[in-house]
Order: sequence, then C-alpha cells, then structure tokens
Amino acid sequence: MKDLFKKHIDKQVTYIQSLLEKKGLDSLVIDTGLPPYYYQDDQTIPFRPNPLFLHLCPDSGPGHILQVKKTGKPILSFFSPDDFWHEVSSFGDSFWSNHFEVKIINSEKELWKSIDTLSGKHICLTPQPEKAAANNIPLADNTFLSALHWSRIQKTDYEIQCLREANKIASLGHLAAKESFFQGKSERETFQNYLIASNQFQLDLPYGNIIAFNEKAAILHYQNSRDFKNGHSFLIDAGARFNGYCSDITRTYYTEKAHPVFKSLHATIEASQIKLCSMVSPGVDYEDIQDQAHIDITQSLIDNDIILNSSLESALDHDLASTFYPHGVGHGLGLQVHDVGGKQIDDEGTPSPKSKKHPYLRTLREIQPNDVLTIEPGLYFIPMLLKQLKEDATKKDFINWNLVEELLPFGGIRIEDNIVARAGSEPENLTRPFLPN
Repeated sequence: MKDLFKKHIDKQVTYIQSLLEKKGLDSLVIDTGLPPYYYQDDQTIPFRPNPLFLHLCPDSGPGHILQVKKTGKPILSFFSPDDFWHEVSSFGDSFWSNHFEVKIINSEKELWKSIDTLSGKHICLTPQPEKAAANNIPLADNTFLSALHWSRIQKTDYEIQCLREANKIASLGHLAAKESFFQGKSERETFQNYLIASNQFQLDLPYGNIIAFNEKAAILHYQNSRDFKNGHSFLIDAGARFNGYCSDITRTYYTEKAHPVFKSLHATIEASQIKLCSMVSPGVDYEDIQDQAHIDITQSLIDNDIILNSSLESALDHDLASTFYPHGVGHGLGLQVHDVGGKQIDDEGTPSPKSKKHPYLRTLREIQPNDVLTIEPGLYFIPMLLKQLKEDATKKDFINWNLVEELLPFGGIRIEDNIVARAGSEPENLTRPFLPN
C-alpha cells in the first residue's frame, strides 16, 4: 500500500495544484466534516467523512482539515480533541502519514484557525459551509468540483487495490450469509452472520445491507430483517469498505423448492451478467450495456413463457421488460457507492445528453480506462409495477399472468460484480476471484 499510495497522492496533488494555477488560486481547503446531531438530541448521527477528503487522506475520523497549496506537501490539521468521554484518535506512522505536513489540533475552536489564509486567494470544499463563511473562505465553484469529480473516474492502482480488498472483505460475509440461508436461518440471523464473517459493525457498511427472502426480494432496497426462517429464494446485496473505498455485490440463491421457471430465469440472468461484464471496456458507451441487458432480459422472459405471442423485436418495441427490470445496469464505484462523474463528459462538467430510453441510468458517458463500474442486471416480480402493467391495454395481453402469479412468492433475481475497465486487455472482475457464484 505504501508504494501504491505514493503514486496516488503525487498524482492527485499535482492535479489539484495544476487547477489552482489555472484558476489563479493559492490553495484548496478540504475538511472531512463533523458528525451532526439528531434533531433535539445530544447524540450524533453516524459519521461519514467527506469523500473529497478521503481521496487524498485515508483517515476517516471527523474534524480533520487539509490544505493543498500550489507547492509543497498538503498540510493536514489532524483533529485529536481533548475528550474524556470518547476514545480519541491519535496521529501515528502509517503507509500514508509522511506525505503530509501535520499539525495536531486539540480544540475544535482552533481547527479553522490552523489554516493559512492570511494572504492570497483560497477556496473550500466542505460539508460545513457555515464554517467556511465564518472564516471568509469562499466555496469552490461547480467547475472546480466537476474537475475533481472527473479526476476520480480513472482509478489509480492504489484505489483499485482498495476496491479489491473491499470485495474480499464483503465476499467473506456473502459466503457466510449464503450458508446461513441454506441452513434455514432467518433474515435477521443471516444479516448478523454477514457482519461477523466480514468483521464489520453495521455502521461500517457502505450502504444498508439487503437481506431479502422470498417475496421481499422484489423490494429493490429492502431495508428490514425478519425473524422469518426457511426461505426458498434469497437476494443479498451487501458490501464493505477498505480505506474508504466501497464494494457493492449482489447474489441470488434458491432452494430445490423454488419454482422451476425461477431457476431457469436465474440461469439466464447469470449468463447475461457475465456477458455484460465482458463489455466494460474503455470507449464503450455505458448505455450500450444497458441496451444489451434489456435485450437479454426480454429474451429470457420470452424463452420462459412470461411474455407470450411476441417476437423479441415486438417485445422491445412495447418495452415489456421494464416492468420486470426497472433499474439501471449499474453505476460508478469508488469512495462512494454511487460514485461521481457518471453524468459528465469532460473535466468542465459538461452534462451528458439525457437518455430517452433509460432516464434512471446513473452513468451516461463513455467508459474510461481504469473506470470501476458495477454490472447488476435483475428481474423482479413487483406487485405495484405488475398492477400497472395489467391495467395497460396495449401490453397486458402479452403477459402470462398465471405464471407471474406463481412466481410472485420468489420475489426476484439480481447478480452484481465490480468491474475495472482495462485499456488494451480484458476487464478485471474484482468480485469473482473471491465469490465465484
């Protein structure tokens, strides 16, 4: 990590310094933020650091502030408060520590005073704009922010290694959850076994785990965990973090008691997902992958007699698959689960043209070298959407409603891997080496 991080931080600081020079600025100030409080309470909301800070410094504690000047090392004001109520982080040697000029700050009042802004022009990226205003530091404009977002699309080797490790950690949890399901344990027990095996607290997770048995798998972001046991289908969407970088992995399993058509659908989604992953290459328009996912899922619905009396072309023209596949094929991945830069086409922040076919896509641009993206086709039996389809006079007669009714109790299927687009070679799947299926 030490050598990888050196190359990473040198690249990021050089890039920021070039932006400062270009815009006639003397420094960029980035703070990681402080945990806010629940309304009318003295307990804090679980803290998530500013990802723009994490892109330069892996310490995820609250209160730290970075200042990047036009020359020299970034200055890190490391917040280590005088506090006898909580364990306080202390600054120590690590693989990244010698890349910063460090000031240890023990008082929140002194944090912003530690920033050198007595002369020159400075800007700030902060989740606390009131602090920046109180210290007369203007916020960075959208063009500066867009340039930073663009720089985060092409991941460095350090970042890819962190994402690889996050996949490894999450896969340990996935394997334990799979075993828990087949042992007949509950959603709640399965969730707990995931946390134990991946050595995470719930607050460590990059997003709320989806542990859904049977019909609950049709709720795309199912947020609960029941004591219900002995499910016949199981959708798990769960990840992990490593140095702030996120994994986002989904698998679907079923028992022998599952409907034979559900098993067949699972096989076709698995085959499609593997094919779609192979399309993640520099220069490919991400919307083309979405189009292919729709073709594959539509064909699967025809082959399994859910769509009746229709050719593939006709079913696509009528958009029959969108009821069963109502989300995008994936998104960027990095310090944020839904990473930045998906809807801009250059470092100026020029927006991508909106998609008429897929308005919900989070990525609408060409794939870049070392872009990391998720690929997650799915097929679901969602009562709300099925009701709308059944009321659509132009579409309802194409659907085998008796079969749909039989499949409703199994919820749905989603399979998701994390993929690196490699220039001149095949995409790298960060997930399958640790979780083959």
